[in-house]
Amino acid sequence: MALRRQRNKIMSKNKIAIITGAILSLALVISLTYIGCGGASSDSGSSAPAFPGYSGNLNQAGGAIYNGGHLDWGVDIAVDSVITDGPFVYTLGATFASDTDDGSTVLAKFNSAGDIIASARFNGIGGMAMALSQTAIYITGQRPTPSAYVTAKYDLNLNLITSTALAGDASARAITLDNSGNVYVIGSEIHTPAVAGNDYDYKIVKYNANLVQQGNPITYDSGVTDEGSGIAADNSGNIYVTGAKISGTDYSFTTLKYNSSLVLQNTDEYTTSVYVNTNNSLYPKIAVDKNSGNVYVFGTAVGSAGPGNPYRDFLLIKYNSSLSPVNAVTYANGLEGVSLTIDSSGNIYVFGNYFNGTVQDAWMVVKYNSALAVQSFITDKAGTNSADEPGGIALDNTGRVYLIGLTSPDVTPAMSSFNLRAKRFPAMTP
Repeated sequence: MALRRQRNKIMSKNKIAIITGAILSLALVISLTYIGCGGASSDSGSSAPAFPGYSGNLNQAGGAIYNGGHLDWGVDIAVDSVITDGPFVYTLGATFASDTDDGSTVLAKFNSAGDIIASARFNGIGGMAMALSQTAIYITGQRPTPSAYVTAKYDLNLNLITSTALAGDASARAITLDNSGNVYVIGSEIHTPAVAGNDYDYKIVKYNANLVQQGNPITYDSGVTDEGSGIAADNSGNIYVTGAKISGTDYSFTTLKYNSSLVLQNTDEYTTSVYVNTNNSLYPKIAVDKNSGNVYVFGTAVGSAGPGNPYRDFLLIKYNSSLSPVNAVTYANGLEGVSLTIDSSGNIYVFGNYFNGTVQDAWMVVKYNSALAVQSFITDKAGTNSADEPGGIALDNTGRVYLIGLTSPDVTPAMSSFNLRAKRFPAMTP
């Protein structure tokens, strides 16, 4: 809602003309600060916090918090359930020292008890998404100055291995890995030559596991403005992307299927009651059920009742592997659809905002089965008067749910009161 709109005015693309921070280095590896697992000590012998800015625990009612002093936003979360003493949980956030700061990325690792055990910081980019392999963590983010996608690889202890920058519009929004370890990032690129009403195209780039770029980035242009926002891979190496098609005030979700060489295979455009907000970067996301091959796109629809202007509902669309539409459902009281994930049984979990006329600015997760029938839902607020905005969602191998976003102790807060918040929830039943 309004909180995410404020945040995206800082984090979103430089086309909104809100980035006025200092000029950054042209180096591809922007400065990294790594904070080790042990406590740090000052010269006077007094103990300093092991992980400055972090407090709480994933299992606490309020969750784990990061307070960098101004605006801090949790954008993505991942769980490693493979390691014997896991699950380990990784959180990604963006932190801003002021309303005009270019932002930095903050990473953290939590153990199975929910306590933080490592953290890292990547200065100069606003982190947007991450993907986890068995040996590494990949993040992507938006660097405003000079404008680029920046993608980085860390080991599982949050040591930086390498990073790369792709010059162009600063709009990296999503990242995925295929089964061969290749890395794919999607965002948008300014359409050239300039054409009125056709401002941006999808832009997709492929890297190998060491972040060596594989060929030139590809773009997709429908003839009007296209904002790429979601990406996922199936077990055969096919890549699915989604985003918003914008023609004046007409919106749709355009979903594409590519093979592993990024050659276009299929497309679908969904137009029914789609809601897009370009001011707050409210665009759809995508996930693939790797067992069935079904593809799910999640975003926001124009509703018929409730809060907001216009009214808004969650929108979940199901496709088969060839992008033939199977079904679509909406869920009222869920204001803005932000992210989704799929469990090993093919259930779909969607995460966004909740408002029922009394409880507002709360986290909400709705669980669907593969037939898109609602199974259960959860809502959560950090406090009675808190404002809680959604970011990313993940599951562990026992079905527990992990959420990240932001919280503020005031429903009409100042920007400086926003803190990153992450929390673990029990498995949703049925």
